[in-house]
Amino acid sequence: MEKLIDEYLPLFHFSETHATEVNAPANVVYSSVLACDLGQSAIVRFLFRLRRLPKCEMTIEGLQQIGFRLLAKHEDREIVFGLIGKFWTSSAGIPPFRPEEFVSFDVKGYAKAAGNLLAVPITSHRTRLITETRFNAPRLGVVLASLSTGH
Repeated sequence: MEKLIDEYLPLFHFSETHATEVNAPANVVYSSVLACDLGQSAIVRFLFRLRRLPKCEMTIEGLQQIGFRLLAKHEDREIVFGLIGKFWTSSAGIPPFRPEEFVSFDVKGYAKAAGNLLAVPITSHRTRLITETRFNAPRLGVVLASLSTGH
């Protein structure tokens, strides 16, 4: 299955995928996901605090205000976000970047993360909702060294 996320982070060091089936058409599932406030999830709020990410409204617009970038969108099917940073540090070191810079970004000491939400129709009234998160540290040795030295 072709996914937009493959265009933005085809090579990665870590990936995690979750899926669930929903009794609704794909366009309804997709629209609902886009309107969702992730801040309703205690787990998501905890993870943001743990990473010391700035507080924001955890909607698509709010996430973009703290450094996430909308990389691609295929109506009623998939949305892809990207983030660049030093995720292993207490401040997360998120630099500003434009979506078109994401693929070619390769600065020492930084890593990239991309995530998607994908609505795949099973039938006209049943959808598989898949989310995948990928992490790539092009210079992983630098990341590991900074973890061991605490920088």
